[in-house]
Amino acid sequence: MLRGIWRAERYKVSAAQDPWSQLWADFTRHGGQTGYLELFPTAADRAKKLEKELKALDRGMTGKAAHAVLDFLDDYNQSIVN
Repeated sequence: MLRGIWRAERYKVSAAQDPWSQLWADFTRHGGQTGYLELFPTAADRAKKLEKELKALDRGMTGKAAHAVLDFLDDYNQSIVN
């Protein structure tokens, strides 16, 4: 199951391509996704907040590395929490 969540979130694998991704799609569609206390109403709101925080960082290598790490951690958290 973790693999299906990871692939769906990280690589945007469609439910039709992977049976585990299909289960993940069904799970989230039926309200099974927990999130973390719903700090942000939508993923777009969370992304805006992350972008704002990242802009505060130097846009050199540090900023790019931080952006990549945050994307990775978000996808990892998504697969573990659910």
